[in-house]
Amino acid sequence: MNNFTIVGLGYVGLTIAISLAQNSNNNIICLDIDNKKISKLKKGIIPIYDKTLEKININNFSNLKYTNKYNKAFKNTNVVFLCVPTPKSPNGSADLTYVWNVCQGIIKNICNDIFLIIKSTVPIGISDEIQNYFDKNSSYKVNVAFIPEFLSQGSCLDNYNNPDRIIIGCQNIKIFNIIKNIYKESFNISKTPIMFTSRKSAEMIKYASNSFLATKISFINEMSTLCEKMDINIEEVTKGMGYDKRIGKNYLKPGIGFGGSCLPKDLESIKFIANQMNVELKIIDSVLKVNEIQSQKLVDLFLCNHSNIQNMKIAILGVTYKANTDDIRCSPALINIDILLQKKANLFIYDPYGLNKLKEIYKDKVKYCTSIDEALKSADVAFIFTDWQDIKKYPIQKYRLLMKKPLIYDGRNCYDINKVKKEQIEYISIGRCKGE
Repeated sequence: MNNFTIVGLGYVGLTIAISLAQNSNNNIICLDIDNKKISKLKKGIIPIYDKTLEKININNFSNLKYTNKYNKAFKNTNVVFLCVPTPKSPNGSADLTYVWNVCQGIIKNICNDIFLIIKSTVPIGISDEIQNYFDKNSSYKVNVAFIPEFLSQGSCLDNYNNPDRIIIGCQNIKIFNIIKNIYKESFNISKTPIMFTSRKSAEMIKYASNSFLATKISFINEMSTLCEKMDINIEEVTKGMGYDKRIGKNYLKPGIGFGGSCLPKDLESIKFIANQMNVELKIIDSVLKVNEIQSQKLVDLFLCNHSNIQNMKIAILGVTYKANTDDIRCSPALINIDILLQKKANLFIYDPYGLNKLKEIYKDKVKYCTSIDEALKSADVAFIFTDWQDIKKYPIQKYRLLMKKPLIYDGRNCYDINKVKKEQIEYISIGRCKGE
């Protein structure tokens, strides 16, 4: 039996902790310096929203404990998962403050040899630096491995229990085999490919994977712009492309660009790393530029047709960067909200799970709505920025009934073009022709 410590209880850390609790009888201590988060968890409240975590009752797991104290978290541990944030610095590099703080806490509080599994995305070479740091400063042996995380928010637990692959970056095959056995004993991964690499290769695999996914998104968004000009339906194009197994259908949905805590940050970070090496990443530069343009495409189009929107009532439907999560970090919606506020529009915003985090940013600058109806009532225009199911299933005729004049800018292609046309609603979406 292992004693696990999970450090950092965001989407990754909590998912690992719950997956461990589901699949093993190991002792699991969860550490976070956010006292409010720890308080909620001790009461059985999961402090983040993810669709696959929604029905989990963490009170059922007697092997899950929570603390904000380093000495309690590391007292008897032998396996530590490091899952703290590495946010973007002003220069584009990853801020490793939280990572190094945890390393210092480990040295001060461990009582035996441990395996440190880094799940936080760190620049290439940092895991080796961390190993050197422990070799020089710790009286106990700390075996450092970098195992990149490939969770997709909105389906975290499903992803963790059914991963496509596990990449274990560590110093030698002996350590790899020990960690592989820990994983096999503690998670439901019997059929998952497990790969041994160096720590640097594992770090690069993480950056390269996210960069490629972002490239697919920006590529299809560029194709959608061309389709609009040529009166072609982008959805037919992506369906035809998706049948090709070399391409696949995932990440080919056109929209208003990518956001979240990973793709934007990781692309900026790999770009910074490349600049340090005097390497120009022209594709990554283009991906970021396309995403920047795409994210405000609909608002720019709207402003071309409406030069003065002061005091205009605008409904915003959806603010999280994707559905089935409450994460608004780098959400395209925020860029558009900022632009509309600068133009002194009155914003009425609805999102089923993202409003509490939005309030932390905008306070009383916008109106927060508890229903789609409330946001749309007497609105001059509606923008859709997240494809939540309740938005996709919302009766289209209600836009005509509730709004002053039905005008929809849909950044997620939520509705059938021909059904909207029958309702005599002006509808602008991404990469699709006007309908038959």
